[in-house]
Amino acid sequence: AYIDFLYQQNYVGEIDNDELTYYLMNAYIMCIGDPYGVYYSPEEVDALFNSTQGVNVGIGVYVRHNPETNEIKVLTAMDNTPAKNAGIISGDIITAVNGESLAELEYNEAVGKITGPEGSEVTITISRNGQLIDKTIIRSSYEAQNVFYRKHSADPTVGIIKIIDFTDVLPVQFKNAVNSLMADGCTSIIFDLRENGGGTLDSCVNILDFLLPEG
Repeated sequence: AYIDFLYQQNYVGEIDNDELTYYLMNAYIMCIGDPYGVYYSPEEVDALFNSTQGVNVGIGVYVRHNPETNEIKVLTAMDNTPAKNAGIISGDIITAVNGESLAELEYNEAVGKITGPEGSEVTITISRNGQLIDKTIIRSSYEAQNVFYRKHSADPTVGIIKIIDFTDVLPVQFKNAVNSLMADGCTSIIFDLRENGGGTLDSCVNILDFLLPEG
C-alpha cells in the first residue's frame, strides 16, 4: 500500500488504476496458490455472463492453450460462426492477431486479442501443416455450440456426446443430440465431460431431468 501511495503521489507518468487493480488481484491469487481463484475485470464479468447465456461475440472457436509451448490450438470452429465460414478447422494453431505475435502473451491476454466488438474486423494468422495462413474475419454474435455428438467408430450402437459448457442454450442442444442418436440406432450413450468448463446449475439440472426418471 505504501508503494502505491508513493507512486500515486510522485510518479511522473500515467497510472492506469483499473489495469493496476487487475494485475494486483491476479498476483494476489497466484501468490496464495488457490488453483480455482480468478479475478475478473468488469469487461470479463460481462463476457462471463454472456457466455453462461450461450450468446457470444467473436469468431466462434474453442481453443486449448499449451502452457509448455504457449500455443493456442483450435479444438473446433463452431457451426454457423465467422471462424467456420472463414475455413478455420480443428488443429489450426493461432500464432498472431492483426500481425501481433501471441507467443509472448498470457493466455487470457491472447484470447482477448482474438475477441472484440461485433462488426469489427480481425486478421488471424494460423499455422497449418507448417504453413502460415492469414484469415480476415468479421466478428459477430453467435449461439455457442456446447454439444458435439457422433457414433462410436467401432460400434454404431454407441453414441458419444461431448459437453463443452453448461449454459442456458445447452439443454435444447443436448436433447436434440440424444434424440438424434437414438433415432439413428444408438442404444447407449457415452457422455464426454473432459475439459468441460462448468457453467450454470440450472442447465445441468435441466439435462439431468431429461435423463433421469422422477424420484
